[in-house]
Amino acid sequence: RISPMEGTTKLFEGAKNEIVEYVLQNYPSEFTAEDMPLENSLVEAGILDSYGMVELVSFLESNWLITIEDHEINRESLGSINKMALLVSKKKGDVR
Repeated sequence: RISPMEGTTKLFEGAKNEIVEYVLQNYPSEFTAEDMPLENSLVEAGILDSYGMVELVSFLESNWLITIEDHEINRESLGSINKMALLVSKKKGDVR
């Protein structure tokens, strides 16, 4: 299991947990909350396909009232659950 990212915030941890819960509820796989890959691509792990990523982006936007720009839909911003939680934190002004 990956240790929590250094300097994380409550918003980051909450976002990470909510993203994991969303993925578990909407995309059945062999993973559980305890072993969900946090640092790896959900597409490469076989959990999501491209349409699933579109739905996940929509979830992120509606759940946290943020806008994810087209140029942010990439591996650097959305390539893992931790990266998604970091993007949410940045968008909400919690991380610089």
